[in-house]
Amino acid sequence: MMKINIIENTKGKLKLEVDTDLAFLNLLNDYLWRIKDVDIAAFTRKHPYIATPEIMVKSRNPKKSLLNAVKKIKLDVTSLKKQAERDLAE
Repeated sequence: MMKINIIENTKGKLKLEVDTDLAFLNLLNDYLWRIKDVDIAAFTRKHPYIATPEIMVKSRNPKKSLLNAVKKIKLDVTSLKKQAERDLAE
């Protein structure tokens, strides 16, 4: 299970420390940019070996934007799983 720490939570800005690999944060960042009211979405890691990655979202409602992005990822992964099961069934 991923650990999430809130670093900053102000009106219009949410910054989280997420204990995961950069591949997932890259995916999440991509989905955040697809949401119309997201002004900025970015992730970083201060040190490649010892720092925990961080993601920052700026929008009218960054929590809602983040949850919508996660929901869309979940739907797309579920759809991909069903398609793969159907196509790869023997």
